[in-house]
Amino acid sequence: MEPMNVFYQIFHEDLHPLTNQKTKIAYVDYFKNKKVNKEPDNTVNIFTIEESSKQLLKYWYYEDILTDILRRIKRDLHEKMFSFTEGNNNIGKVIQTYQVFLLNYTKIIEENYLSPHDTSSIFQISEDKSDTDIFKIIYKTLDTILVYLEQTFMRYMDSTLDIPYQQRLWFVSKHRDDAKNLQQKINTLDLSEIVKKSICTPLLQIEKNELSGLTYESRAYYVTFIKVFDHLLKSEQFLCEEKIYIVLISLNYNTFKIFFFITASIKGKVKLCHSTEEKLQVYHEYIKKIKTTTVTSPYKRNSRLPSLKGQLLLWINEEIDFYNKKLKFEESKSLKNSHETFKPPYKKLLKISVPEVSLLTKLLYDAKLIEGPRTEMFTFLSGTFCTPKAKVISPESLSNNYYSISENSKRSVKKMLKTMLLQLDQMEGEL
Repeated sequence: MEPMNVFYQIFHEDLHPLTNQKTKIAYVDYFKNKKVNKEPDNTVNIFTIEESSKQLLKYWYYEDILTDILRRIKRDLHEKMFSFTEGNNNIGKVIQTYQVFLLNYTKIIEENYLSPHDTSSIFQISEDKSDTDIFKIIYKTLDTILVYLEQTFMRYMDSTLDIPYQQRLWFVSKHRDDAKNLQQKINTLDLSEIVKKSICTPLLQIEKNELSGLTYESRAYYVTFIKVFDHLLKSEQFLCEEKIYIVLISLNYNTFKIFFFITASIKGKVKLCHSTEEKLQVYHEYIKKIKTTTVTSPYKRNSRLPSLKGQLLLWINEEIDFYNKKLKFEESKSLKNSHETFKPPYKKLLKISVPEVSLLTKLLYDAKLIEGPRTEMFTFLSGTFCTPKAKVISPESLSNNYYSISENSKRSVKKMLKTMLLQLDQMEGEL
């Protein structure tokens, strides 16, 4: 008979601790037939069994059958492991079936037969050996089998399911001090409170053992999370928010708060720009930073949500698309206005670049050869001229290059001016 059937009897049939109708005599006979000596110190003879209370005998009875079933299940799984031919994945199905049933039974006990206090003291048995204590040893047996599955058949287990309670306690015990120390260090950084709180949330949950739904995946994620931040805080003396963002993207820390905070930060920098082109440049810089950030964590903070990197790239691309359309609209509007104002029959071709046009305009202004609003001059140039690479010169483009001069433009204009001076000298010689 399948060893797991005993748990079916415990939860659904005659072995349920609350509906078990066995008499004291039945328990005594059970131990006499097995020739088991039983007492709290496990060293007493058969006469003590006859003198014990029914409740104590009931507890010992469940303890005995659970000890036996634990041994049988381990042996049964071991035999099944070697009964499958190499390459046959049926063992994986068996292990995952065990995993699901065991987790379901532990959940039934937690939700129906144990109070929060009992759950927190799941491995502590009272002197009364009550029915609650019987559910505790049933729970402990289920949990021990789960631990055995993890230690022996981890490659076949479903990593999206919860880890055993014992493993959870061991995980918290091992990482509690690290989580506490990291919180203290993070709170001293010059970061916004939202970012600090968001990073410290899982660390606080580990410290207080308040992790909900701790799966094999999330456990592996938290281990990586702690290692990365521990290394980062030890190796980096000063940490800016943008460095933290890169780390969070790398860790796939895909919470809503972090996503909205990063996008709000990018929007804040975009608002400081004066022109649409400048805004597009900021977005392109960010998209380059995010694309070149390597995601090092195989798991996500929230397994059900998209990755942080993917969502940020999607959002920035949408923003770039919006501002590209806005820029086309502005150029179209500017062209229309220039035609209405000046109405030149044809645009004159200047065989120089837009940045060079802007630099020559700046030189004329700086030499006080031109006066008046620069915006009007940019509009005039936009409506009158074109360049080999720009059929339409936007006033915004002229303005941007007017105030931001590149070294290439300076070299090109210098070369033009030298040529013009040489031609001027030749004219004077001829005269």
